Amino acid sequence: MEQWIAGLSAVVAVASAILSGWFSHRATRLAEMSARDQYLESVRDWAEDTVTVTTSIQRLLRDSCPEENFEGERCDLRTALSAQVEKGRWFFLNGLYAMERG
Repeated sequence: MEQWIAGLSAVVAVASAILSGWFSHRATRLAEMSARDQYLESVRDWAEDTVTVTTSIQRLLRDSCPEENFEGERCDLRTALSAQVEKGRWFFLNGLYAMERG
């Protein structure tokens, strides 16, 4: 009887270890997927903002704008575009840095 209980305890322990490992693996995989989705959402937001700035620059250059407004808008848009370029460096590695890691 004691051997039967010991055997049953061993089976329960093994089953518990297997289930624990499976749940741990699944939780890790879900966390990785969540982190990737969050990263891609950030890249999409950056791209959307960059397209908005670029479109505004195209509009400014295409449409006739009064001289007194042109210089101020031009400076604002250059600053915004420069900021977007710098933000983009957070998402996309420098080519040389990528080759060193690669």
